[in-house]
Amino acid sequence: MPAAKNWITFNEHEYEKKIPMLGDNKDAVQEAIKMVTRANPPEFLLTFNEPDWDYKTEKTKLTPQAAAELIEPLLNATAKHTKLIAPVPAFQMSNWLPEFYEKCKCRDRFYAYSVHIYNHTIDDAKTAINTFHNKYNDKPLWITEIAPRQLNCDAPTSSSWANSTEFMNELFAWGQPIEWIEKIFWNSGNKIVTHCDTNVGASYLLDGNGNPTPLLAPFNNLTFTFVYPENGEAEAGREQ
Repeated sequence: MPAAKNWITFNEHEYEKKIPMLGDNKDAVQEAIKMVTRANPPEFLLTFNEPDWDYKTEKTKLTPQAAAELIEPLLNATAKHTKLIAPVPAFQMSNWLPEFYEKCKCRDRFYAYSVHIYNHTIDDAKTAINTFHNKYNDKPLWITEIAPRQLNCDAPTSSSWANSTEFMNELFAWGQPIEWIEKIFWNSGNKIVTHCDTNVGASYLLDGNGNPTPLLAPFNNLTFTFVYPENGEAEAGREQ
């Protein structure tokens, strides 16, 4: 693939066969309604991404009430073939999700839950995933972002790359046989060059120049490749 981002993008129109994600405004909801009611709707649609936190303002992006009102037209749309993935909060154990489900009365409308996990160690990550599942255990779980959190934004060292590789290998080995973990998406594909983000400090697959990092080869070994006969194109990604 020409770039690692091809494997994890949620942009509906950028690449074929990828999973679209719902934006957090009325225009995005209307576009999503068109998408799920068209002749060839996507199999899945991820809904709100970290609506409980705006990293620029450090305030709640969407309150549970606002999110419930915003998503209602989509829930009422005639979409028989698209499975909706539940909103994924930045703080997975906060009260945002329970309050959202209470406001929208729509918990049963979602096919799977979604979670973002950033911990320094794999043991802490496993604990966080299990804790979330213990609370939300009536549906499959998608881990839509996961990587080992870094202490700072210094340039990764050989040691930090080795730690990330070990984290990645153990994560996939642990998650694969667990029935309720349906999909795992590694974060991130490309290095963030605009700002410091310790969540993905030594986990990107391609550097700022598009060159492979020490993680790309291990990632390739952990992912499957699917070929679609109708166009002969291959898509790489983690599929349980």
